[in-house]
Amino acid sequence: MEPDFTRKVPDGDNMERSVCTRCGFIAYDNPKIVVGSVATSGTRILLCRRAINPRKGFWTLPAGYLEHRETAEDGAMREAREEACATLTIHQMLATYSIMHISQVQLMFRATLENPETIAPGPESEEVALFEWDDIPWDELAFPSVAWALRHYHQVKDSDAFPPFTNPVEGLQPGLLSPSLPFAAVVSSSASLTLSVLTKAAVSSGPSTTFAPSFLLSSMCLAMKGPCVMMNRI
Repeated sequence: MEPDFTRKVPDGDNMERSVCTRCGFIAYDNPKIVVGSVATSGTRILLCRRAINPRKGFWTLPAGYLEHRETAEDGAMREAREEACATLTIHQMLATYSIMHISQVQLMFRATLENPETIAPGPESEEVALFEWDDIPWDELAFPSVAWALRHYHQVKDSDAFPPFTNPVEGLQPGLLSPSLPFAAVVSSSASLTLSVLTKAAVSSGPSTTFAPSFLLSSMCLAMKGPCVMMNRI
C-alpha cells in the first residue's frame, strides 16, 4: 500500500507535519546539519574552489552534510578528505551557525592541516589552495557563512580556549538587517514569496564580500523548494 500524505498538525503537536492518512505515520522534515572546518597549516588557510553548483567557481571552506552514524568531527574530517585530499586534526568547535532561510545548522571546527604538500582537488573542487589572511579572495567567497567562519577564526587564532561563535548580528536573520548593509529582495510571483537575502557580509579585518545574483537565485530556489533546489553548502 502506498502512503498518502497530507499536511496537518498531529495530536499532541503544535507544528504542521506530513502525516499518512492511512497509517498515521508522521514524516518529520528537520533541518540539515553541515559540518566543516577552518583548517590551517602555519598561518595559511585551506580553501576549495567549488566544481559544483550552487556557486560553482567560488571559494569555500571544506564542508558538507553530516552522514548517518557519523560524529560531527568525523564528518568534518571526511569532507576535507573528499574535497581537498586533506588530512586534518580537529581541535575544537569554532562556531555554530543557523541558516534559517534554508533550515540548516552549520557546525564549524578549528583544525590543523597535516598534509599541506599533498592536498589536491576532489570531485567537488576545481582547485584547492592555502591562503595567507591578506591573500584570501574575499570577493570570490561562495557563501556568507564562509566569511563568518574566516572572521571568527581570525579573532581567536592565537587562543587555545574560547566559547564557540554564533551568527554575527549582520547575518541572515529576519529583522536584523543592518541599514548599513545592502540587501536584495527576490520575489517569486508564482509562489507569492518574497525572500530578503543579504548580499554583503561584513568582514572585520578584511574587505567586505559581495555575493553575486546567482547566490540570491539559489537561495530563492531553496526557500521555495522548487524543481531546481540546490542545497546550500557552506
